[in-house]
Amino acid sequence: MKISKSFRWSLSQKGYMVVDGRLLSDLDSVCTQKLLVPCGDEMVSRAPLQESGILFRKFSKLDPTNSTEMAAFAKEWGLLGGRLRREFKLVTHDDADVAEAPTQIGEMVDDWDQEIRKMRATVDLWKSIRTDTPDKLNALICWTLGGDVLIADGAVRDLTYAVGSKIPIPASEMCRTLLRAATPSVILLFYLRLVIEKALEQHGLDIIPAVDDEAPTVVLEIRPRNLVGTIWLQFADAVERGVTLYDCAHCGMPIERPRGSRSKEGRNFCAGRCRQAYYWEQKGKVARELHAEGISLEGIRARLKLENTSLSAIRRLIGDHSSSTQSNPQAWSWGKVDGKGPRPRGYSKR
Repeated sequence: MKISKSFRWSLSQKGYMVVDGRLLSDLDSVCTQKLLVPCGDEMVSRAPLQESGILFRKFSKLDPTNSTEMAAFAKEWGLLGGRLRREFKLVTHDDADVAEAPTQIGEMVDDWDQEIRKMRATVDLWKSIRTDTPDKLNALICWTLGGDVLIADGAVRDLTYAVGSKIPIPASEMCRTLLRAATPSVILLFYLRLVIEKALEQHGLDIIPAVDDEAPTVVLEIRPRNLVGTIWLQFADAVERGVTLYDCAHCGMPIERPRGSRSKEGRNFCAGRCRQAYYWEQKGKVARELHAEGISLEGIRARLKLENTSLSAIRRLIGDHSSSTQSNPQAWSWGKVDGKGPRPRGYSKR
């Protein structure tokens, strides 16, 4: 059964903002909530499963304490939807006006906070299972005297708040024995499956019939109901496909590589511009160290094997690292510094 890529999600054309409001279910309370609300009524739609293969990584990278980042993500992809939708009234100075104000729809910043933390902890757990040693993984697992398995609180506490730390095990003594004999990665994969199952059940999926164009027949597809369900479904698909998760070595943007693929240089970049920027940042770092040791410009050029690079370009390379030229990736595009000077060896303008 495959995922339906045709799912579309509506979002405000003018973006979203954070306001203070009182939930409709709690108007008598003096407490207010921070809510994300659309800036206008004009709506557009996007196909998130077609447009981004790493939406769950982008979501997990958000700062759960920064509502500005949440609003920026919502502007690009929309509100999360589903059970997170809330009815509220805007807060005014007069309590009577609050009760008479029109009802609006939004999502609580606190709910976004919890969803971001849960997704981040889940992604971190998946990365640990894929890369950490058995000893490190074993530190996440606790056994009770009764033979139950617990996930260590603190290591993945954002998950334990959401689904509980206890792994439900059938009462059969054989099941307990088999799980106790399993490797740490298998035990944690069992728990990861539980987390994904709970999230997908919570946010809802639909099974729909569709026509397969390649072989004229009707097939069943999985389709999410909202954006938060899309994010979790995409993550579940990445786990099933065994995708290895990486961050760009220069800008930190999340990227993915299919199972079995490998970067030739041992590092990963989201674009050629970041690869060039990283290359010249490393060259600049070494150049400044050599300059601090008293090495001449000619000596630095020879050490860095940049014989075709001018001395003025080497001088710029050892300039102030805090300057906009050195810290701004745009200034390093195509391997140039400040729009001119050093290029990679063998570079020729075409």
